[in-house]
Amino acid sequence: MAAHELSHQWWGNAQLNSDYREGSGVLSETLAQYTKLMMYKIEHGKDKMTEMVKLYQNMYDSEKAFSGEEALFKSNPSNGNVIYNKGLVKMYELYLLIGEDKVNLALNNLLAKHKFPLQPATTSDLRVHKEIQKIFME
Repeated sequence: MAAHELSHQWWGNAQLNSDYREGSGVLSETLAQYTKLMMYKIEHGKDKMTEMVKLYQNMYDSEKAFSGEEALFKSNPSNGNVIYNKGLVKMYELYLLIGEDKVNLALNNLLAKHKFPLQPATTSDLRVHKEIQKIFME
């Protein structure tokens, strides 16, 4: 919990100033979830990280009848099930697909281009990598 809230100081509050529009929850909540996941991996190891991902997958699956199915890049910013639960799972899939270094590079590039007070970021700005685009459209 503290790792997620601390991550907001980086993604949602201090670095990126995203507009409130479809997909904007990804730029604060999903990225905070991913940061929390990576911090959890460092603290507890990969096996425990995998257990956490399974937990979030189960939460997503059990709640999607109520929240609906949305692609991350077009998700409603108030759809917590998608931006928190699905977001963490999809960022983990991306981590497995392209590796932590490439995910970090994409996130660094996003910050370099859209760091406050520059032009607000959107999820389209994050989808520059074809693998990221594929994950975010599911």
